[in-house]
Amino acid sequence: MAKCSSGPSTPGLSRAIWQGDGPGTDATRVHLIFGKFHRHKSTGLWWSKDRAQHGGSIWKVFKEGHDGLHWRADADKSGKFIVGKHKSNIGRFIPWNELYIN
Repeated sequence: MAKCSSGPSTPGLSRAIWQGDGPGTDATRVHLIFGKFHRHKSTGLWWSKDRAQHGGSIWKVFKEGHDGLHWRADADKSGKFIVGKHKSNIGRFIPWNELYIN
């Protein structure tokens, strides 16, 4: 069973629901099938809402490459990566020529 990666936590505090866009975003692109992708300016990772939401994932997270976006992980509503979750070949790689400036 997949689980969320755990990082440092403080008892009694919960993480806010991660929005994916806003002041932490420095770029946005649109894909005709997968929707909007937002680049987080401090990490450089690209986030897109998971349209299928299988296994509790809300976000698809991608690392930027010279040829396009490479899937790195699925994340829950708080932005925590889900460890051990199966990922099919669909959407593992998104070439730049399929992403449009919003």
